[in-house]
Amino acid sequence: MRYNALIFDIDNTLIDLRSSLELSLVNTFDYFNYEIDDAIILNYIDIFDQIVRLHTQGNIAHGDILESTSENFLKIIDGVDVSLSDFHDAFMGYYCQCVIPVSGARRALRKLSRFFPIYCATNGNHDMQELRLQYGGLLPYVQDILSPELLNCEKPNLRFFKECCNHVGLPAGDILFIGDSLTEDIHPALSFGMATMWYNPMKQTLKRKQPTFVIDNMHKTMLLLSDWSFTQLPSSNYNKM
Repeated sequence: MRYNALIFDIDNTLIDLRSSLELSLVNTFDYFNYEIDDAIILNYIDIFDQIVRLHTQGNIAHGDILESTSENFLKIIDGVDVSLSDFHDAFMGYYCQCVIPVSGARRALRKLSRFFPIYCATNGNHDMQELRLQYGGLLPYVQDILSPELLNCEKPNLRFFKECCNHVGLPAGDILFIGDSLTEDIHPALSFGMATMWYNPMKQTLKRKQPTFVIDNMHKTMLLLSDWSFTQLPSSNYNKM
């Protein structure tokens, strides 16, 4: 099928979130003239992952994830005499600039944008995500960012996907949604009637509703232009849980 628009999730689909967080943390420590090592970085990532799980469970707002991570991180790190506000402000400044795209993402968007209108979907702050896409060299290929500020709702609420269709001006069946999260991207997009492409670099096993396509690297999105040699799963699997 020829789709009339592509919607990409941003973090962990177009932008390598972990690498970007690590680089932001290293630069923040350097800004305050503190040494940093792998153990400190791993502590930060562990706390970030815990906060994200709390968000997934509905216990913390998406907009509070990074500040809560900074707050809990500073509580366990010895020898860092910096206030939460100063640390977090510095970190966020680097976070918007220290953007590492997923391997192949920039090339894929550059090529796909010649044939498809491309949108990005996010639960993040609109202006911040726009800046990150700009620093990552991805923004020139994106027509618009579908954010909570624009749509007045968040993923995985089905209303988010409805509003995406309204904003793009296309029915759900004309849109291919590409993302890494089964719970926030793939399953709700499928439920709303969109085709989906699951970016699955870790080659995880599927246990629930099946996406339309599965890829393990972003280069394979470009095969949309020529053939369907990435994994296409039969539509009879869509309703399996």
